[in-house]
Amino acid sequence: MQICDVVAGCLGVAGFLVSPVVVGMINASRVRVVSFDLDGTLIDKNFDDLLWFYEIPRLLAEERNIGFEEARRYVSAEYDLVGDGDMRWYDVAYWFKHFGLKTDYEEVINNLSDKIRLFPESMEVIEGLSRKYELVIISNANRLFLQLKLKACDLEKYFSRIFSVTSDFGQVKKLPEVYGRVLEILGCEPVAMVHVGDHWNFDYVIPRSLGIQAIYLDREKKLGGKPGVIHNLEELRDMLLTPEHGKPKGGKQCFNPGNRVKNGW
Repeated sequence: MQICDVVAGCLGVAGFLVSPVVVGMINASRVRVVSFDLDGTLIDKNFDDLLWFYEIPRLLAEERNIGFEEARRYVSAEYDLVGDGDMRWYDVAYWFKHFGLKTDYEEVINNLSDKIRLFPESMEVIEGLSRKYELVIISNANRLFLQLKLKACDLEKYFSRIFSVTSDFGQVKKLPEVYGRVLEILGCEPVAMVHVGDHWNFDYVIPRSLGIQAIYLDREKKLGGKPGVIHNLEELRDMLLTPEHGKPKGGKQCFNPGNRVKNGW
């Protein structure tokens, strides 16, 4: 475990003084904003798996007159060569062009929209937290995917800001400055934000290095009972809404609950 997982130090981020953050501890009394990753956190990966590992290989197999398994092995290898730290990984237009596919990718995506599914506890947790905290989304998914998924699940109304890191900032969440920019836009101190997501580096290590109260969502329970790790969103809700934590008090409120907006800008 890296030292940034344990202590954020006293760095200047977006003009704020960063308080130390201890692994596994959430200071709910200071939280103003709860930030979510989207895919694998609120929404399952059924849609993405069908698109990237079924529909694209199927189209490639048809257009090149090759077997489906051969096409799937090929596209998977091409994805791996790029990797999730590269913006191209998230760009469906890039991949359709890269593979020379003639089909309209927006049509393919829209035809799969009925496969977009929330995790069972997501809506109840979001509804509960939205009564007390400002909710935002910080995702590497491009704006096209975010809009489609949020509309399909009727989630937009719960979030004040929806950040597509690749579309809005031209970056990926592997860079600390991404979270710094979000904090600046929200006018929030790092310790006043909780971020939860299912990518160890992007959603946990990086935000904690800035003093954000990050939580790693380990739905497959690979890490056991490690501090700073939860296995479903109900655990996050219990951390933030249990009576002993009380209502957030003091300091600047980042958000007026009566003035929600639907986009990141």
